[in-house]
Amino acid sequence: IECVDDQGGFRFSAVALECVEVLGTPRSPIIRAPSAAQNGVLRRYASGPGAKGDVNMSEPFRNEPSLDFSTASRADAMRKSIEHVRSRLGASYPLVIGGHHVVSAATATFSSINPARPDEVIGVHITATPEHVSQAIDGAAAAFPEWSRTPVQQRIDCLLKTADVIQRRRAEFTAMLILEVGKPWTEADGEVAEAMDLLRWYAYQMDRLASSQHL
Repeated sequence: IECVDDQGGFRFSAVALECVEVLGTPRSPIIRAPSAAQNGVLRRYASGPGAKGDVNMSEPFRNEPSLDFSTASRADAMRKSIEHVRSRLGASYPLVIGGHHVVSAATATFSSINPARPDEVIGVHITATPEHVSQAIDGAAAAFPEWSRTPVQQRIDCLLKTADVIQRRRAEFTAMLILEVGKPWTEADGEVAEAMDLLRWYAYQMDRLASSQHL
């Protein structure tokens, strides 16, 4: 998820790591034989964490609506999520290069701080070196041949499952943004909703472009 804070640390770093670990290596989806009316747009993607089953891509794409925190029950739930996330602050997050966690006592680190509470450390991150960057580029180049042959249905599967992981843990991820960058509740929730929207929108576009296009 593309947001970067003013200290150069990737926001949602914990989210990204956990999504990678939950999804693992993408698996080939199960494709249900479509009827002529469906024209191939009804897909069942692989079962697993966050899977919902059928996704009918013939329906128009709709943005994820923002939550209304003016209701007492929703506001109370958000406060509980913030306290839950706050109880887990201060963890250390490794670099992930070529599918491996990179942790070294000799490597410099930096802390992500709650701007509203400068004494509150959100997390501790590894400072990447030029050598780490070279390793990451080499790893990406090595993975490209296999990834370039990954079927479109499998890529769609990966995006939709990631969006569903974020959907299921929406309040938790919103609380992380509130604490790490000092966003108001509605702004933080909107950013989490946008992340889901982007993943699902790209999945819709992949599905659309996978068929023949008339110019």
